[in-house]
Amino acid sequence: MLITAGTVFGGDPPAAGPTAMVVDGARVSWLGRAEEIPPPVPRQKIELGQDAVVIPGLVDSHQHMVDLPLLARWIDCRGVRSPEEAVARLEASAGHVPEAEWIVGWGYDAASVERARRATRTQLDAVAPGRPVLLIESSFHQGAASSAAFASVGWGRNTPRWWGGELERDRRGEPTGMVWERAFGVVAMAARSAAEASMAGGATEEYRAGARRLLSQGITHAGEALATGRHLELLSAAALPVGFTVFPASSRSFFASPWDALDGPRTGEGDAHLGVGPLKLIADGGERCAVSLRPAAALLQTARILAAAPREPAGLRVLLTARAKFSKGRLRTGTLHYPTGALADIMAAALQRGFRLAVHALGNEGVRAALDGYEQARRRTGVDLEGCRIEHAHFAEPGQLEQAAALGLILSMQPGHAVAFARTMRLAQVDRVFDPIPMRIAIDAGCRVAISSDGPTAPGTALENMRAAVDRMPADGIPIRPDLAISRAESLRAATVGGAEALGLARVKGSLEPGKQADFAVLSGDPFDPATKVRETWIAGSRVWSAPA
Repeated sequence: MLITAGTVFGGDPPAAGPTAMVVDGARVSWLGRAEEIPPPVPRQKIELGQDAVVIPGLVDSHQHMVDLPLLARWIDCRGVRSPEEAVARLEASAGHVPEAEWIVGWGYDAASVERARRATRTQLDAVAPGRPVLLIESSFHQGAASSAAFASVGWGRNTPRWWGGELERDRRGEPTGMVWERAFGVVAMAARSAAEASMAGGATEEYRAGARRLLSQGITHAGEALATGRHLELLSAAALPVGFTVFPASSRSFFASPWDALDGPRTGEGDAHLGVGPLKLIADGGERCAVSLRPAAALLQTARILAAAPREPAGLRVLLTARAKFSKGRLRTGTLHYPTGALADIMAAALQRGFRLAVHALGNEGVRAALDGYEQARRRTGVDLEGCRIEHAHFAEPGQLEQAAALGLILSMQPGHAVAFARTMRLAQVDRVFDPIPMRIAIDAGCRVAISSDGPTAPGTALENMRAAVDRMPADGIPIRPDLAISRAESLRAATVGGAEALGLARVKGSLEPGKQADFAVLSGDPFDPATKVRETWIAGSRVWSAPA
């Protein structure tokens, strides 16, 4: 069939110029100007209109749709202004939660509430005495748990400390309720397992609803960044129109070392519509991402936070939460998930078994750990790192980005986090001592970069995420480090071709070119105009979503 529009962004990088394309079955067979269509001209013609703009289907290379059935059952605590308000929401909904399940709230943003306070174990105990209660924070790397939740996993005052996670304690040694990183992963997996056991077949419709939301944003393929073999089966059974590439993780806890996943499906299994992607590893924390600063920069940052404390005490609370300490001549904060050498051990084992790797690394110390692990694993195994990735790299240093480029690593980055968490970064003064979400520096260093959402950790559509890479404009109207912005052309490529490269699908998807799958979104105007909407989404030459009339 012949499809015409006012503008079609074709080629790699996607660029305006074509106004028509011929789709033969599932693939593009010709692209060019409408008046230059070679014979024979297809009989079937679809005219999208002169105001229509066609872009390649957006490829979100890192998000978390397998969580959607759970979030639909759990209690939405986004936007609350205090721990007490969160507790009130949990209490109001507790009676509707089946007895076999935990009472779970999600989306609590401590940096946005009064004095950055967090819920306590005692507060959650009052929600529903004797029942496990968990309040998940917006990063999905920490939360607060009740006494019954701790009891259900066998934890208490005498629970030993372990690497990569923390059961936060008060001065008497009693758990406060806050659990971080690997400790959070344990309680979160217990809550998840209880909910999934109750859902039975209920996940399918939630997956389909989630797929419709992705299609409404022009997303035609997504990377599911934390999943188990069970989730791969559920996605397959749901028969979704959106393509998915699933990242294997541990079935014990998503933050656990995924040794058990090495015996499961490997990278490349499946097909271009539903396949297995890189093994997911976690190098450092979320809010407690691992960073280090030289003393002078650390003192300056601390002085600024203290000076602002009388009018904005939340900044000081964020600093104290980071658990800062001096070590080896630098101020170090956050959580590393692996001791020295241990990350390289599992990376080497995975590479030898045929996996590609995707390593969560937010802070500069987390990125250092990931890069060191990659270097060691490649040296031990002799396996090339083509197709391996670093996720986030929010506070990577310029030299680290050059090292990543030299190793051939792909960076999956989230400009939406720059605008969504601008307040938190400003409170902690990190926008002055680091380059937050340094996409400009990464591209200039020679890195291949993909734009992704990490949804649902931050709001915003795929087009808004793409625009954030260009304008870096948060809700307060003050750009967050505009010097790190990238161009429109770079942003569109990173959200399409870059995403396909990150998922190992660039031969099939990501751009509108002869021989590639006909995945595209029809927009009402310029993709970088905030007024532009998605009108239609097409996958493999078929219209799979249209905006309501």
